[in-house]
Amino acid sequence: MSAPSTSTSTAELPDAPAPWSDLRCESYWFLIRLPRAAPLPSGSYTPLDASSPLAAPSSGAFTGGLGVVMLVRYSSSPVGPYDELMLIPGAFTVPATGERKQRITRIYVSSAASTLNGRRNWNIPKSVAAFKFLGPRNAHTRVEVYQPGAEAPFFAVDMRRVWGVGGLEMPLNVARLPVDLELVSPPLVKGEKAEEVATTVWRRVKPEMRGRVRVVWGRGGLPGGRWGDGVGFPDVRPWGLGVAWRDMEIEFPEGLLVEEGGKRK
Repeated sequence: MSAPSTSTSTAELPDAPAPWSDLRCESYWFLIRLPRAAPLPSGSYTPLDASSPLAAPSSGAFTGGLGVVMLVRYSSSPVGPYDELMLIPGAFTVPATGERKQRITRIYVSSAASTLNGRRNWNIPKSVAAFKFLGPRNAHTRVEVYQPGAEAPFFAVDMRRVWGVGGLEMPLNVARLPVDLELVSPPLVKGEKAEEVATTVWRRVKPEMRGRVRVVWGRGGLPGGRWGDGVGFPDVRPWGLGVAWRDMEIEFPEGLLVEEGGKRK
């Protein structure tokens, strides 16, 4: 298990402003589609974020569409290697512009430095967790995520290659896909830990991603085939067929301010 890094002061952590370039990783994506008319499932936000601007109706309505459960294992970044689990439930309206944009509502990383800088740079509501990846690099068979110090995971997924096509790979650049992957996020409130800093303005960022992909099967690894326990992570049921990225490269540009009545500032 990768033990999460912790800190008692932000002064102990590196300052890594955007842009972040040449991030290298492997990643696993599993799509979801949540009903737009229903509230997001329990565990989609931290308890603190659930009563903050991140989840407030005044910060935009959830409009549905495709979402994703994403696992990432960074081998290099401006703050060093770290692991990541995130939920993008779908699109939300942006009150200042009227756009529909993706938003991360729950995200864990194994690094306090990543938490601090992800919140400062892009309003990404990161918090720290412990990760366990089983199986060889780029072909993991199970991933578990734990609250720090916990004995049981709050998220788990079992994965396997798809017979006949699971070994076939193809290059992919998300810039060529007919989908909008730009994230627009409201300000964050201060969390309980030093690295969980508050922010004061809306920000938007459109990551660039490219690498080689293949298909994988995923199944919830908690009892009853659940992916999340409904507390630390929502009990969502992604589509079983997912995508595994190998030798993935990511660039996170500077987070732009959201301008009232326009799109960028």
